[in-house]
Amino acid sequence: MKDVHRYLMLDLKEKFVRVDIQDILFVESLNRTIFVHTKDKVYQLPYVTLKCVGSKLPETCFVQTHRGFVINLDWLRSIDKRDNVWVVHFKDYDKTALVSRRYRNALVENLVLV
Repeated sequence: MKDVHRYLMLDLKEKFVRVDIQDILFVESLNRTIFVHTKDKVYQLPYVTLKCVGSKLPETCFVQTHRGFVINLDWLRSIDKRDNVWVVHFKDYDKTALVSRRYRNALVENLVLV
């Protein structure tokens, strides 16, 4: 099992910023840039891979849902599953994440379904 910390140090262009892992809603990869979405702010990390950031997050609450998204299950509010690509909605946050068919089973296995 990998060694996991309670925070990440994000290497931003002008400074290092400490972000508590529990505050991360999801991580998004878009155009060779990583966006770390927290409840208060979105941090931008150019030229970092989703695999690199995802490997630093605890597997107990983070799951990859798409080639461009890793989500925190603790912040999940609902999943709209009407279309081919499911859409994840988060608590008290307007932006969404996607779930592709390839990653659906991994997500569902981590949910407590009734």
